[in-house]
Amino acid sequence: MSFLNPDADEPSDHGILVCQMRYPAPALAHVERIPLKQRADLDLAGVLDRFLLPIILLPAGSGTSFEMQQKADEWMSGPAIDGRVPSVCEVPLRGGRLRWRADRVLAVVGTDHVCDALAAIACFSWFSRQVAAMEEALDAEWPQLHADALFTGSKPPNRTDRDRLAERAVEMFQRRQRFMCLTISLEQPDCLQAAPARRIFLELANQEDMVSRLKLIDDAIEVAEDLYEHVNERVTERSYFLRGMVAETAILLAILADLAVSVWEAF
Repeated sequence: MSFLNPDADEPSDHGILVCQMRYPAPALAHVERIPLKQRADLDLAGVLDRFLLPIILLPAGSGTSFEMQQKADEWMSGPAIDGRVPSVCEVPLRGGRLRWRADRVLAVVGTDHVCDALAAIACFSWFSRQVAAMEEALDAEWPQLHADALFTGSKPPNRTDRDRLAERAVEMFQRRQRFMCLTISLEQPDCLQAAPARRIFLELANQEDMVSRLKLIDDAIEVAEDLYEHVNERVTERSYFLRGMVAETAILLAILADLAVSVWEAF
């Protein structure tokens, strides 16, 4: 399965269009079917590709041998990604089952439910990757937040810092917008119309604890928003104070100069 930008000029040979997502970011999910007998090795490198998702799709019931299912389950157990083995979510399907993890999926499903299963896999996988990307971005920014928190005290920012702090406030607003798109995606997955597909999506979201993860993201964004709002208020107050001091000093000097002229003329 591949995820493509719908606005990009991409060639049309990416396989069958499974669904089109608007939230949390626009994407088209395509699937290209490759018979397993054409694959010499099912195993892949333990790297999470943001735009690709390998899926093993097996027919439910007697159409799949026990040996094939065993090999597919072994494929789901490894390798690790960045030294960590991702958790595996399991969702029972009618006459089959679905095993999902961040970098691969195994679906044993009847022919009548293939489209629903693929749509749910595409929608949730894209949603999950957007959540993980935001978590990683927020986690990487904690050192910068700690450094910028010093500007809430007596440390005065220079011109470069003031420009950067203003840009950070804009970035926080944009991140809040993306977070709202994530929330919409969880509550109302727009690409899933069929009830079975929605059930699979919500079950995967429940097992991945998406509600709690979004709550933590919300708290982290709120901390950053409060910090940069307070810092930029302090920068603005300091700027007004310095401008006021310059204006008052200029007025005082003008008065003193006028007074000096008057005294000179008097003598």
